[in-house]
Amino acid sequence: ALAFERCWHHLYHSVQHSDREKAEPKHLYRDLMNRAGGEFMTLGFLAFCIFMFNTVGGFMWCVGNVEDSAISLPRTEYEWLHVAEVVHMQLFIAMIIYFGVISRALRGSVRKIAKR
Repeated sequence: ALAFERCWHHLYHSVQHSDREKAEPKHLYRDLMNRAGGEFMTLGFLAFCIFMFNTVGGFMWCVGNVEDSAISLPRTEYEWLHVAEVVHMQLFIAMIIYFGVISRALRGSVRKIAKR
C-alpha cells in the first residue's frame, strides 16, 4: 500500500507539473489519475473486506450454507478464500490493463488536440 501511494503520488505530481508547463489539455491526465487512484483504493477496500470476512469465519460459513447444483463451488474455507483472492487479483490486473489502454488513448487524443 505504501509503495502504491508513493508511485501514485509521484505520477500525480508529475502530471500537475506538466500542467503548468504546457497549454495542452493535460488536465485530462490528472482526471485519469484521480479515477485510477479511486479505483485502486476501492480494490484496497475489497482486500480489507475479504480479510475481515475470512477473519470472522465467513468462508467457513460459506462451506455449510452456500449450495448450488448448477455449478461447482469450493468445498473448504481455504478454497473459498483462494477463489476470493484469485478474483481480486484478476480485477487488479484487469484494472491495470484498462488504465494502460485508456492512458494510451488519452495520449493520442491529447496529441491530436495539440496539433489543432
